[in-house]
Amino acid sequence: MKNMFLLAAAVAALLCPGSAMGAHNWQKVDLREIKVRGEIGRRVDLSVYGNLLKMEIDKPFLDHF
Repeated sequence: MKNMFLLAAAVAALLCPGSAMGAHNWQKVDLREIKVRGEIGRRVDLSVYGNLLKMEIDKPFLDHF
C-alpha cells in the first residue's frame, strides 16, 4: 500500500513538473478583497449580521467564562 502511494506520487510529479517543482506564482490577497457570494454568502451574512453583531459581548456572553 505504501509503495503504491509512492508510485502514484512519483507519476504525478512526472506528469505535472511545473506544479511539483513549486513553480506557482503565489500572490498575497487582502482579506477585504474576498467576497463570498451565492447561497453560502447569504448564509454567512445572515450569521454575521443576524447573530454575531447583535450579541452583547461584554456582559452576558463573557460571564460564562
